[in-house]
Amino acid sequence: MIVHRRLTSVLAASGLLIGMTLLLAGPASAGRAPQAVFHGALAQVRMPSAALCSNLGDPMSDAISSQNFDSQFDAYDDMGATDCKLKRKATVHTVVVPGTYFNGYGPAKSEKFVTYKNASGLPGAKLDSQTVVGADDAGTFTLTIKALTLKAGTYWFTVQANMAFSKGQWGWDATSTAHGQPDQWENPGNGFATCKTWCPVGNLDGGMSVDLIIGLS
Repeated sequence: MIVHRRLTSVLAASGLLIGMTLLLAGPASAGRAPQAVFHGALAQVRMPSAALCSNLGDPMSDAISSQNFDSQFDAYDDMGATDCKLKRKATVHTVVVPGTYFNGYGPAKSEKFVTYKNASGLPGAKLDSQTVVGADDAGTFTLTIKALTLKAGTYWFTVQANMAFSKGQWGWDATSTAHGQPDQWENPGNGFATCKTWCPVGNLDGGMSVDLIIGLS
């Protein structure tokens, strides 16, 4: 009886050790490929208000991959884009982007923030591109950018994490609440075999997501 109890204790301890090892190793291991959307539970982060364009208070649906991977995974490089209508001329200094790490724990090396003109409801000509190292709260970025002055009108904005797949993936939190045009996503290298050019983010999760969440101030 004593031997049986000791053996049971050893097996339980071994199982706990294996589980801890797998947890620390993270799921972005050899043989795995990136995924376009993360369906897991998203942390509800308290968001600051934004003076210009914001949907930070919307409920979250899924997290949509928006990442510049290392060269081995270039085919999976992807990006989301969200539209915003400015009612007046404005200067953007700060960008708040709720997101989450999955298939690993990050952190991102840096973040790319791109601004486009509107082209009939899609991202059009590129107006500005900046790479910054933002404040990172478990995948929620606060980016301080070089002042960007825009006239009144509709614009599109991309936030893309620069991060090797060995660190995992970054997902941009999305919502099922609609604002303006359906937000867009593309994977030019076609690693995901969908959306080589811009398509609605809802194409990735059966229509669960409509907009990507962002705040500009």
